[in-house]
Amino acid sequence: MGVRRTTASTRIPVRPRRARRRLPMRHPRSRASRCARTASLSSWSSSSSRGDAMLSTPDVVWVRPRRLHRLTRIPPELRMFSAASVGDVTAIDLIGTYTATLAEPADAAIEATRAPYRLNLTARRDVRYPRASYTIAHDDFRPLQIDFMTASGKALKTVMYGAFARVFDRVIPTEVVVRDRVYHDASIVRLSDFRPLSPVDPVMFTPDYLLTLGDDT
Repeated sequence: MGVRRTTASTRIPVRPRRARRRLPMRHPRSRASRCARTASLSSWSSSSSRGDAMLSTPDVVWVRPRRLHRLTRIPPELRMFSAASVGDVTAIDLIGTYTATLAEPADAAIEATRAPYRLNLTARRDVRYPRASYTIAHDDFRPLQIDFMTASGKALKTVMYGAFARVFDRVIPTEVVVRDRVYHDASIVRLSDFRPLSPVDPVMFTPDYLLTLGDDT
């Protein structure tokens, strides 16, 4: 089973404009602040791609290889480096995409065991993963695991959250393991090097910004 390990900066809600298809791209700051999006700026640490910079949004992944100042547009579901793709599951807006119901009714007996809650997620619209099973901790509601499935219930991908740590004023998972249940591959994403940015410049989360990064990123 191929495994990819990466390090990445924390995910920050920003407002960049939808990317054009032609390069190079220009994203005026005024336009970038109009549309709420979620993006993450990352750098690879695997031996074959160390220093490569990546920008991930819900719709597309941009990669700028080390020492090659050129952008490559990659669909988020594409498997890279013979490992499981991560962009198609880590950028999903669970609240906006799915309706949640408890898998088991909450009663006194179940509450006494303090077992994790399991939610059945059903997509509100036509999406890649129509169903999912979401497991969260009983005491603090931390995310533990999400199993993404077809409409018939066949498991496609599993996302597991771990290495919880306090980052600024919140406790978040700093390690995400994505397992592809079809290709039997896995990827490990580790988040580190958290730095406050005030104010956050939306231009930092556009493809053009990758071209300004040094090779030691």
